[in-house]
Order: sequence, then C-alpha cells, then structure tokens
Amino acid sequence: MKDFNSTLFSELNSSNEFQNLIVDFYRLKNNIENVCDINKLFKMLGRNKISFSLRKPVEQIIDNYVKSLLGDMDLENFSISSSHSSCSISMAFDKVPSFEYKPNHWASLSSGLVYIDFKKRQIVVYDSEHDYKKADELFQKKIQKEKEKLQDLKNHLTLMKQKRKSRAFILKEIRESIFFLNVPKYILFYISCYLSPARYKILLDTAEKMIKKQEVRVQYQKKRVQEFENRSYINLHKELCDLQKQILERLKPLGFEIVTESVEPIFS
Repeated sequence: MKDFNSTLFSELNSSNEFQNLIVDFYRLKNNIENVCDINKLFKMLGRNKISFSLRKPVEQIIDNYVKSLLGDMDLENFSISSSHSSCSISMAFDKVPSFEYKPNHWASLSSGLVYIDFKKRQIVVYDSEHDYKKADELFQKKIQKEKEKLQDLKNHLTLMKQKRKSRAFILKEIRESIFFLNVPKYILFYISCYLSPARYKILLDTAEKMIKKQEVRVQYQKKRVQEFENRSYINLHKELCDLQKQILERLKPLGFEIVTESVEPIFS
C-alpha cells in the first residue's frame, strides 16, 4: 500500500477540485497583474475559494485512506468522522447504551477510540476506564432496584389473585388506577357494586382484566432485569480497549506519535 503522503498528493493532483483551483488561481493572477476588475477581485477573495475549495477532497482522501488501513475490520462497528486535517474513530453509537443512574440524570459514556491528527502527526488514544468502572458500580445498584421492583410487582400480582373476588379490594385497585376521578360518580358506582349482582359481575370481569395487565407488567419487568443483567460496562470497556489495540496496529503505517488522553469524567 502507498503511504499516506503519496496517496494524498497523487489523488489531489488528479482531482477536479484541484484543476478548478488552478483555473481560478490563474484568473485571480491575471486579474491582479493586469489591474483588470476590482469588483471581480473582491468577489473572488470574498468567497475564500483559493483556501477552502480543497477541503472537501482532502477530507474524502483522509476518510478513504483511514478506512483502507482498517481494512479487514467490520466498519459497521465504528463511527468514523473525518475533516480536512483529522479523523475521529468511535464505537458505533448503539454499542454503548446510556442509563439513568439517578432520577433525571442519564449517563452517556464516551465511545471514543482514537483521534488522528494529521497536522501534528499524532494519534490520541482515549482513556475512559474511570468512567466505565463508575458506571458499572452505579449500574449494579440500578439492577438491584429493578429486581426489587420486579418482586413488588410479583407480590402485588399474587395479592390480586388472592383477592380477585373481593369487592373492596377490586374497587380500591380501580380507584388507585384512575388519575382523574369523578368522586360523586365513583361513590355511586361503589354502592351499586354491593347492591347489584350485575354490577358485581362487571367488577369481577374488570378484576380479571387488571390481573392480566399486571401479568404483562411482571413479564416486561422480567425482560428488563434480564437485559440489564446481560449488560456489563466493565466488559464494554474491555471490548473498547481491544478495539483500540486493533486500530493502533492497523494505523502503524502512518508512523504517527501515540499519546493517551483521559476523557473528561461525566460523574461528579
């Protein structure tokens, strides 16, 4: 494989943008040397065309070159963002799930792997070990709370089944499940359930529906707990470090200096 410098200058030399830049340069040169048109001069300078028109092709060359170095790695696992002088490689966004570690506070951990600075000829490797350890500690506490919630749901389901024919219990469940309640109508309904057999049958049917809904809640919470138990931020960090090693191995042809930089902590 050709080295990056050779690839960059060779592809730039043959790019349409470079050829157009030469044309624009000579137009500008002719305009200045022959004192032709001051308005045209200001227009050309105002667009900054000479300095910026090559940014896009350079960005594309960098992007293609880095991807060619990564070669046999599955690029679907990465998010690669290139500019005219750098390239940032991160784990794909969905690989590092966020979580609520306290009410209304969500943890979104760094997924950054490396940052390639072509100006400085430097590769920055991101160190996020501290955040991942802290995240795992907080997540274990969250799992415990989710397990307690599951147990509460199971206990209440058992109670609902035991008291599925109790007027007082069913009415209490209905009362607690309705956020906006017309109190006078509820009182009339409450009394009628004790006086009317037909109303009591409706009440029993309602109880069965509520039990089924509670069973759905229990199953959902079971899946939630299982999903959380299968997630480990320690293992995610190990995967991240392994990817960093693989990437650095493939970036060796660049011959850049490698430095480690700690990410800004997200947990205060």
